[in-house]
Amino acid sequence: MEKLRFITIEGGDGAGKSTFIPVIKNFLESKGEKVVLTREPGGTPLGEKLRDLLLTHKMDLTAETLLMNAARAQHVSDVITPALEDGAWVICDRFIDSTNVYQGSAKGFPESSLRQLENIVLGDLRPGLTFVFDVPLHVSKERLARTGKVPDKFESENDDFKERVNKGYKDIVKKNINRCKLIDSSRNIDDTTEQVLFHLQSFVQEFKNDSKKKMKP
Repeated sequence: MEKLRFITIEGGDGAGKSTFIPVIKNFLESKGEKVVLTREPGGTPLGEKLRDLLLTHKMDLTAETLLMNAARAQHVSDVITPALEDGAWVICDRFIDSTNVYQGSAKGFPESSLRQLENIVLGDLRPGLTFVFDVPLHVSKERLARTGKVPDKFESENDDFKERVNKGYKDIVKKNINRCKLIDSSRNIDDTTEQVLFHLQSFVQEFKNDSKKKMKP
């Protein structure tokens, strides 16, 4: 599968994803690259309406999973694919791995059905690089408490659910070692930034090398 300028940011709630998205964006822009930032669920007018429903309303698991994928289908069509075709780098706060973890690993939606939906919605599109931010549960809970914001539906889940989320992400990293990079974000900001930039620099260089090879006659 062709490596794409498509970077996804994953991890449990309170893992620190939002802190390091600007680090990734700034690095790419410093190299003269055009960057599109987006998020899931959301990213489009329809997606943002579905996001509000998904984060605030209790619903049947099948309905929840289908709505996640409906928002993603619109997102891919309206934002991600056009940006990639325009030569931009896309950074997405959560993507398909979130559905596989939250609705799959943590809630039990069948993996075979998740794969079918993934293929229908994405076709051949997959992230080129995924950062999975990981912290122990007690750290994420402390961070969420410090924000002072009202927790959404997923942030309000019990500890067992959140432990299943953390394990689900680790399982995905083990199965996708070339694409997924596990980041220990329990450390200080400088140390975590160093981890992110190490993998990001390697990926950008690898992407450029592959692109040069394709350009040769």
